Amino acid sequence: MMEIKIINKLKEKKMSFLRDSKGYIDGVKTTIFVTLLLVILIATLMAILPRYSVWSQEMRGKAELARAEQNKQILIAEANARLEAEKLNALSEIERAKGMAQAMEIEQGQLTSTYNQYLFIRQLEKLAEMGTIPTIIYLPSEGMLPVMDLKKDIKK
Repeated sequence: MMEIKIINKLKEKKMSFLRDSKGYIDGVKTTIFVTLLLVILIATLMAILPRYSVWSQEMRGKAELARAEQNKQILIAEANARLEAEKLNALSEIERAKGMAQAMEIEQGQLTSTYNQYLFIRQLEKLAEMGTIPTIIYLPSEGMLPVMDLKKDIKK
């Protein structure tokens, strides 16, 4: 019961400065109060909005700078990866050339017809694995293997 009395007294005191002597809301006082609140609100917005605009542009600029920095880092990482790949490809080519040179030394510069046929068939197998076999016209001879050295078969 006492709580209700306290709440009623608080309700009575609420905005009491807007009431006249009889307890009714005074229209002039209310109009002045609302106008004053609107003026304060507009003044506050006029003070805050330019600062907020500057702050928000600064934040957008920082975000754009961070995005550009991240894109730069990505490009650098991709370039480094390409550089490493090229270095490894160059090392691979060097090793392949060394292997070919050793093979030539072993063969003593004399490639036989059979070895050439073996290389041809191996190359066809590599192309088949890649799925890019060119059109080859095959004429069977010498035990169903292609003739690689046509000069020795031609009689003058």
